[in-house]
Amino acid sequence: MDGFLPKPLDPDRLVGDLSAGERQRVEIIRCLLQDPKLLIMDEPTSVLTPQEVNILFGTLRQLSKEGTSILYISHKLEEIRALCDEATILRRGKVVATCTPRERSRSSLLTAAGTFSMITVVGSISRTASRNVRTR
Repeated sequence: MDGFLPKPLDPDRLVGDLSAGERQRVEIIRCLLQDPKLLIMDEPTSVLTPQEVNILFGTLRQLSKEGTSILYISHKLEEIRALCDEATILRRGKVVATCTPRERSRSSLLTAAGTFSMITVVGSISRTASRNVRTR
């Protein structure tokens, strides 16, 4: 987890005194300390700096190599394309497409979704994650 600490946090500070990004880092680290077999991350980069995002992505790739299945939920298509092996695109809670995001451009992902309005993308970083989750 030390790799996910771009700058040290003072352990004596109250959580309420931390910035939004620092609180997000604490929550992610708390989850990772549990040694999860399945990690579900919903918009984890919303308040992280670009440096923290890069460090998080490196950490997630390492966890995937070590056998952790990761579902990554985001509206940021470039993050999905950079990080995920597979993606399921949802619009209004319904599956509208499934693809390999690295093989698709941002515009083709939007076209696959059939709209330019708000979509949600659930990406899996390890192939076992998508096989073990059912959608209705």
